[in-house]
Amino acid sequence: MKSTHDASDPVPLLESNQMLVEVTRENRRTFYQGFHISLPTPFARRQFVRTITGTEFLLSDPKTSEVVMSFPLPMVALKVEGKFVSSYSIRGIQMTLATRQWEKKAQQYRAVIQAREEQSPTFFEHH
Repeated sequence: MKSTHDASDPVPLLESNQMLVEVTRENRRTFYQGFHISLPTPFARRQFVRTITGTEFLLSDPKTSEVVMSFPLPMVALKVEGKFVSSYSIRGIQMTLATRQWEKKAQQYRAVIQAREEQSPTFFEHH
């Protein structure tokens, strides 16, 4: 019995809306509809199961099934540069592996998102 998870180990019973993804130190991002979503440092050198439902994007630990990142769909982000999206700027994002710096930026963006929703309730509505 192996004590470590090897990249060649099969992940049991992935659904059609799931994919095993590996986040490297050099490429700390995940992908959604062609967008590159940046991830905090603790995501590096780890594998995750990416699940996309009709209402949510999720990254979870393949061994424990713990959800480490999620956000509601459709994705709404305030900081998008070309195809690159800063994860801390995504409306409704939840993150368990966040760094202090990431959480600080996310709080700033949450405040901006909340202010925009209060000023113009239809600003984020899906059409």
